[in-house]
Amino acid sequence: MTNSTPKRPSVFIEKMMPVQLLNEQVNFEHGGNPFKGLHRWYSRKPLSFSRASVLASLLPADITMQEFEYLLGLVPGKEVKLYKTPPNSVQIKKVQDYCEKVWGTRTPTVLDAFAGGGSIPFEAARYGLNVLASDLNPVAVVTMKAAMEYPLKFGPDLQQDIDKWVKWVGDEAEKSLAEFFPCLSDEKTVHYLWAHTVVCPNCESVVPLSPNWWLYRRTEKQNLHRWCAVKPIPNPENKRVDFELVKGRKGKGTTILTNEGEYDPEHKSTISRGVGKCPNCNSVIEEETIKAYAQSNTLGHQLYAVAYRKNSGSLEFRIPNHIDLQGIQKSELFLFSKINEWELSGIIPTQQIPDNTHRGPDMYLYGIHQWHQMFNLRQVLTIGTYVEIIRKAKLKIQYEYESEKSNAIILYLAIILNRCLDKNSRLSHLDAVTGSVKPAMGQHSLNLFWNYPEISLWGLLWKYESPKTISDYCELCNLINSKSSIFKLAGIEQHNPKYIQIDTASADSLIHITDNSVDVIVTDPPYYDSIRYAEISDFFYVWLRANLLDIFPDLFFNELTDKDREAIANPGRFRNMGVSPEELANQDYEAKMAMAFAEYHRVLRNDGVMTVQFNHKDSGAWDVLAKSLIDAGFEITASWAVSTENPQNLHQAQKNAVSSTVLLVCRKRDPNAEQAWWDDVRIDVRNIVFEKAPELEKCLTEDSRPAADRVADPQRRIKPPGINLCLSAFGSALSVFLWLAMDEIKAKVSYKQTEMPFNEGGQLNLF
Repeated sequence: MTNSTPKRPSVFIEKMMPVQLLNEQVNFEHGGNPFKGLHRWYSRKPLSFSRASVLASLLPADITMQEFEYLLGLVPGKEVKLYKTPPNSVQIKKVQDYCEKVWGTRTPTVLDAFAGGGSIPFEAARYGLNVLASDLNPVAVVTMKAAMEYPLKFGPDLQQDIDKWVKWVGDEAEKSLAEFFPCLSDEKTVHYLWAHTVVCPNCESVVPLSPNWWLYRRTEKQNLHRWCAVKPIPNPENKRVDFELVKGRKGKGTTILTNEGEYDPEHKSTISRGVGKCPNCNSVIEEETIKAYAQSNTLGHQLYAVAYRKNSGSLEFRIPNHIDLQGIQKSELFLFSKINEWELSGIIPTQQIPDNTHRGPDMYLYGIHQWHQMFNLRQVLTIGTYVEIIRKAKLKIQYEYESEKSNAIILYLAIILNRCLDKNSRLSHLDAVTGSVKPAMGQHSLNLFWNYPEISLWGLLWKYESPKTISDYCELCNLINSKSSIFKLAGIEQHNPKYIQIDTASADSLIHITDNSVDVIVTDPPYYDSIRYAEISDFFYVWLRANLLDIFPDLFFNELTDKDREAIANPGRFRNMGVSPEELANQDYEAKMAMAFAEYHRVLRNDGVMTVQFNHKDSGAWDVLAKSLIDAGFEITASWAVSTENPQNLHQAQKNAVSSTVLLVCRKRDPNAEQAWWDDVRIDVRNIVFEKAPELEKCLTEDSRPAADRVADPQRRIKPPGINLCLSAFGSALSVFLWLAMDEIKAKVSYKQTEMPFNEGGQLNLF
């Protein structure tokens, strides 16, 4: 077999990668990160991993590992967290010098058309490169504008303007909403605890549903005497359930020890695995009965506890009183007087949850058909009031500032409101172990909770999320070098906002990019059905649309996000078609991936590099990826596996994902290259894996630090390569395998024989 590929610059990623170092850097990012915190997005790749992917795809192969690590931003003898360390002026200049040598320009064009949350374009922008980023989903586009485009255009000076209007909106909302959140004279409410309710079919009592009645059980020594819960008290005479507060210190296991004895809040649960129990008559309420009630009457709501603070003291709890109930009643009456006006004007979104989604039909089972029904009535009133006030602010902002700056300020106001939504819905929940409210999108899915918190106007809502957003904006300005002083130094390409272009576009139709115009593609495509981006992002989209439709009409033209063109396997789109929805969904995903890679092939220059990030444990997914690359005209020249996924993330549990992400380095295949049969290359595949395995293992485990650093810290643990070695070797095998012409193969052997060479255990089968 001969390789007649055209002359092309060899790049660093085709020779080596500091895999072990990146594994360590990725670990640093499992904590706080302003880039991830600004707005919720799903499965963002770590910044350090993305930076290394971009630089290694651009820089020449003949630089040393030490030089590469320096250009990444590492300092010998010093612990550096890359995600929060922007490159300095010297590093940027050296990268641009190398780019000129390799690509003929100091600012080569880097493209990611599956940009999502924007990790890859963000890192490319930090080096002053020419960045093209796009995504089909408007929520992703808005997120990237806020995290990259506006910090680069306006820098930290915009903070004062954002601050001014955040305060104005907050003050106006406080005037409008204060009467609906009344407090006792010596306290400020933080949040309210609600339970969904049904009517017992046996005794007709209103039954609050909760898997436990915990309020607070932090395990730190100083908190063990402050454990708190409520106890349901049967009240059959009034056909309801009342509550009393239980406070004390930790008892045996997870019980509260009081003067009356031990109390276990989990033993008094009223629902378990979807089946309820009435405290008044002890009747079992079957799951189907609960669903039938919810569909015909909608689930009710009962307030069972209030969290508050006295002055700046610790969080305390109490049972609801008449003042709390009056505030709720007043808010509901006011909402009923406003709801028609707000729905007609678009302040309250009325879009239906689509039935061709994964979670939509699940929500229907509990009487939820519209997106605003994921909030209780006072939550809807709170959100609607903020939308109404942001609209008033919008007119004042547009009068005071030029168009682009006013758009930026309004966008950040909308983002702050979205952050409030994430913490304040029927999809949020209280984590009594940490004492915190967990967001709706913490698990990257749409899950209704039996009991949920409502955050008070005086709690961790606008006044809490707005300073965090402004802080994140300022941090992002620093992380992305938006002060721009480094770009004014001699020898560094002058930065211009035109060097980052963020578009709404489907990856299979990049009509805004000309042929052979992109130097490097670094991309992270979706993985079958691991995350249904469009479906779950509608939770945010409908409220962004309420705030931003007139600002970005092209972004928010559709009522909901585009699920038909989304490149995921969504069986919901193919129900009732006479064949397996899963099979049709997979075929649809595969076709879209093939078209996307064909577009990548069109826009990439002939000697360019494409680095694909991919993460999936199913060998069939690799089969589809490889076939898409073959059909598009690519070959694989190298591969590396890096541990990028946080094993503590709940949304990773039992998903079709492994802890490692594989970097597949691709080049355009020479159309005149000699073709071969599988039987001809089987031995080549086997031999190259045996040849590459020791070299790959060395890269995966070698401590590349200077000798002085190794002496100073000789105990640094090097993880065995394990699955990373297997996945990296797989790429090496593909570098030979992809020389096969699929049409030729299919003419000679069965399709089963052309699948990727895995055995039943998921290991490479090269023999």
